[in-house]
Amino acid sequence: KFLKESGTYPEKIEEYKNAFILKYKIWLGAKTQCLSTMIAGPANFPVARAEKANKREMKLYNEFMDWRAAWVTNTNKRIKREEIEAAGGELGMARKKLEEEKSQQEMMKRVNKAYKLYKTKGLPGIENLSEEEQRIIIQWVPRYTYETVPFQGYELRNILARIKNAEQRVKTLENKEFKATAGNKEVLIDGGKIVLNYEVDRIQIFNDKRPEPEVIISYKKHGLKWSPFNKCWQRQITPNALFSMKHLFKIEL
Repeated sequence: KFLKESGTYPEKIEEYKNAFILKYKIWLGAKTQCLSTMIAGPANFPVARAEKANKREMKLYNEFMDWRAAWVTNTNKRIKREEIEAAGGELGMARKKLEEEKSQQEMMKRVNKAYKLYKTKGLPGIENLSEEEQRIIIQWVPRYTYETVPFQGYELRNILARIKNAEQRVKTLENKEFKATAGNKEVLIDGGKIVLNYEVDRIQIFNDKRPEPEVIISYKKHGLKWSPFNKCWQRQITPNALFSMKHLFKIEL
């Protein structure tokens, strides 16, 4: 059922079924070799042989279950990878997820509003809704006396939280994509230059010579740290960092 619902290819389903039957038979065969004192009786019970059979059965059972878990995990990874590729990458997938969440939220609000009309006008009050939305309204039965609409407040709050998370995910991926494609920007300053290095996601300050102690103190106060590898003062590119550099150097980056 999982494989069919996940859209796994028919040949993969057949491959899984054949492997499942084979591994299940092997384990079941080992299970039949296990002895029980309830049947064999306690007298002259072959303890050593029974323990050996039990260990073999348990080993085969664990291998069987591990194989099943690994198959499901690999199938989920493949499905996710194909979905990302079909959506045009992680950013496209995140945007699709955001639209789905927003669409779900709008549907929930629409159903709640229409349910009140349904209670007073009957079917004519919901004739403009889709068949699925009409089914939800017609079949809905309150679980508790305080429930007055199909979708409760906590459900609307939960989906709102998911929308906010999806929006943040889209924003993060958009920033990542921009940084990956944007060229580095250089701004000259007295005694050096400022580089917006998007490849390493850093604002970098290169000085022609070692700054004076008071300048170094100022750099540190504005979140800059010395990078021995890059031979510059730097910090991550963030809105706060850009504002701080504007305040420090009196220029727009």
